[in-house]
Amino acid sequence: MPFSAIDIQPASEYGHSMVSQDSNAMLSGKNQRIMFNIPGLRAADVQALVDRVKTLEAELARRPASSDDTDVVALQAELAQTSQELDRLRIDYDALVTDLQNIEFELDASAASVETLTVQLDKTEQELADVKGELVNSQHAGEALRERVEKLERGRREDVSRRSKEYMSRVSDTKSLREELDEAHESLASVRADWRSRRRRTEDVSALQVERDATRAQLLDREGEVAAMVGVILDLKAQISGERPAPGRSTSKMYLRDLSIVSEEDETSLWKVSALERDVSDLRVS
Repeated sequence: MPFSAIDIQPASEYGHSMVSQDSNAMLSGKNQRIMFNIPGLRAADVQALVDRVKTLEAELARRPASSDDTDVVALQAELAQTSQELDRLRIDYDALVTDLQNIEFELDASAASVETLTVQLDKTEQELADVKGELVNSQHAGEALRERVEKLERGRREDVSRRSKEYMSRVSDTKSLREELDEAHESLASVRADWRSRRRRTEDVSALQVERDATRAQLLDREGEVAAMVGVILDLKAQISGERPAPGRSTSKMYLRDLSIVSEEDETSLWKVSALERDVSDLRVS
């Protein structure tokens, strides 16, 4: 069967192909687990080529070497073409194996990187958990601080209200004290006015007392003169009548009034003295 007659399907339809470095065991052993892509070829096609080469080699082995049969020539040509195709596939396979090895190295490096990233991720997750814990603690601390601030603010408002009430009470007390002070000032002014009035009255009383004393002195002088005159008159009367005056007979002002000897000026002086005595008594009582 010529190589051109092999049904080659796209690799995207049949998946990856499996080949071996050995053309006689290309699909066996460990390499069966190596999956790679040869464009336009599938594993069954490689197996068919290998089987065809074996068949052609067996067929040629049965034919004599000197044979000029056209079938032998055709078999040799087909064998050569199939061998070339297998060589080309082997070269592609070797290149793909090299690529796979490089990919394996990259996968190992990627695995190490993934492991490192996994460790970093675990560390990051732990740090994130720590940050979340700190955040929760911060939230709790914030709530506690907020409650404390609210408590302090409430206490401050209560203290301000209490102080405001105390201030208003003090203002009211101060107002009452001012009213009492004003009343005291008015009372003091009244007392001072009364004191001034009393002082003036005292001065008037002192003046009246001085006047009274002067009047009394004048009256005493007058009484002495009148008594002397009365004595003279009585003596004269006794001499005229030949009688002696009665013992204990008073020569006071009442006796003078009875005798109608006291003058009108003396009566006025006596009235002034009585009035002064009454004023002094009134002042002492008040």
